[in-house]
Amino acid sequence: MFVFSGNGTLVSQTVPAGQKVRTTNLPYSYDAVSLVYMHDAIYNEYVTEPALGASSEWVVTYPTKVAYVDTASNASVRPPFTNAFRDDGAACEAIDIAYWNREEQVSSQPPGTIDFSPPPPVVGPQVASLCYEAQVVTWNQSGTAAGQPSRVFGATYASNINANTGAGGVFNSGWARIRFDNPFVAGAQNVLNNAVNQTAGGQAFAGLPVTGFWAANYVNSNVTPGTLANYSGAYTHRASRAAP
Repeated sequence: MFVFSGNGTLVSQTVPAGQKVRTTNLPYSYDAVSLVYMHDAIYNEYVTEPALGASSEWVVTYPTKVAYVDTASNASVRPPFTNAFRDDGAACEAIDIAYWNREEQVSSQPPGTIDFSPPPPVVGPQVASLCYEAQVVTWNQSGTAAGQPSRVFGATYASNINANTGAGGVFNSGWARIRFDNPFVAGAQNVLNNAVNQTAGGQAFAGLPVTGFWAANYVNSNVTPGTLANYSGAYTHRASRAAP
């Protein structure tokens, strides 16, 4: 949570690893909000079993991103984000993706070759990236990469993860992790220095201020002919915190 103390000083309180951390001397009010959402990774499930008529989509949002990347000159950016908004509205941040099936089996694909499409609109290596303040990530919906609306939200621009096994098959259900601590740069992490400096009552966390949820939809085609039975649910992402 974030509060203002009696003398007007901005204070942020977070609970990493079960211990409350109180931070003061925050230079900007939105830093306190960001600290509440700072995570190095999010975790959730997905189900795309054809027999269940199942579709899964993750919503991933950076609720305070505009305060760090939408600067007056549109040419600079503040940590923990690394890229300012461009004219096309994108400000991409590299992510790392891993997924497992229900039996905890992992894909045999080489690291860094996850089928994540379409590729982000960035210059340089085409690593998996999330580029907007809010975005939909679909699972095993190859059509979204070609501009087809996603099956749950009807998103016309979504990033798709094909959960390939690496041996010609697909994991149709399981769980996954998306990391935000810039794993593609050796020794680098996105860090929000949540005080004037770390020795002035501050605690730094790796990652980005992120939240969101998994939405699942199931279609029962075995009911009375002419009757459509849909079942849906939404589940908040689990998340972890890490200090650099």
